[in-house]
Amino acid sequence: MRVWRPESGWLVVAGLVLLLGVWWLPGSETLSSDSFSVTHGGKKAFFKLLRAFEAETGREQEHLAAPNRSVGTLLVLGPARYPTDKEWARLASEVADGMTLVFAAPAFGPMDLDLKPFGIKVAFPEKQQRRIEKTDETTEDHAGNQRAEAQPDHDAHTGQQAADEFLARLRRRGQPATTDLVSEPVNWVGSGHLKIERSQVDVLLTVSQQPCVARLVYGHGIVIVSSSDEIFSNAAMLDHKRATLAYRLVEQIGLQAPIVFDESLNGSGVPKVFGTLFTPTLRPVTLQLLLLLVLFGWAGSQRFGPAAPSIDKPRRSIVEHAEALGSLYYRSGAGALVLSRWLENLTWELRLGSKGMLQTRDLEMLARSSKTPLEEVRELMASAAHEIHHPQPSNAVIARLIQRLAEVRARISRRR
Repeated sequence: MRVWRPESGWLVVAGLVLLLGVWWLPGSETLSSDSFSVTHGGKKAFFKLLRAFEAETGREQEHLAAPNRSVGTLLVLGPARYPTDKEWARLASEVADGMTLVFAAPAFGPMDLDLKPFGIKVAFPEKQQRRIEKTDETTEDHAGNQRAEAQPDHDAHTGQQAADEFLARLRRRGQPATTDLVSEPVNWVGSGHLKIERSQVDVLLTVSQQPCVARLVYGHGIVIVSSSDEIFSNAAMLDHKRATLAYRLVEQIGLQAPIVFDESLNGSGVPKVFGTLFTPTLRPVTLQLLLLLVLFGWAGSQRFGPAAPSIDKPRRSIVEHAEALGSLYYRSGAGALVLSRWLENLTWELRLGSKGMLQTRDLEMLARSSKTPLEEVRELMASAAHEIHHPQPSNAVIARLIQRLAEVRARISRRR
């Protein structure tokens, strides 16, 4: 039986980081209501519906109004942030050139929206509508759970019945809408309505006599504005009447290819702290830093050397003591004392003279033993005696004299 070692865990983590470099879930850093999401508020089902009718259906994640692009129909459905004035101007220019723009505000938008170039506003007078509907939904869920517990036959609660109950609850939470786009009555979910400030605008759908969907001709293009994006959600696609209404809202004059779902406003509108590091631009660098961090942790978890330090303190090198003593002599100007001790030690080793006082015969024996000219030996000893008795000896001169004495001593030692 193999034992799981800590190295295996680090290896798995490093492999996961490497795997993220080649495999990434698109849209994972955006909202749950975008065209990537499969939640109730997502638009993935509607995206696939349009792709089934038009193959040239895609997404734009970089720029809302990219220059020199060819777009037949642009869908901006429940963006995380509203376009800026500059972006509205670019959109108006593209619509005037023939593009179809479908703009749907969030169903329970946090603030009013002004589509400035097109003379239409989206107002949300009922700020508490979302809270009320959530409360109603919770109450209905609780009542449904009580009814389910009261039934003795648990097999009756099949997946189809759960879906039917969800659809019934979804229909109850909306308001009846008036429109000529579908023959059957549909419910409209959303708290906003449109304020139209220009003429020649066709109202396509009303709720309680308030316009909620409108269409206008702008230049050579078409603009369709909806006060709620819930009609395009995955939950709405479960109801064939609401799905039909969503499709007919988009294909007012026929689907113009290519069809583009904008995701740039979702990507730039979501509050991010670390999410910015995982955008397509910075993601490779971030993953490389993560891999380096994992490798650093892996290396740091390994123990090199003995488990416990040695009890004996390491001995200091004798050379360190010599260097420290030499530095002390140099700073204190005691070079003459060192030279004097050198001469005493040399004469004692060679059994010459007394206390460094060398006679002529001693100099001759020293010259003969070291194979050095007598005049050179006499001059060396005279210079050493002069520096020893000098009132202000030079450290540089003393260092050269000690070096010459050491060479003489080395020659004698080799002959022995």
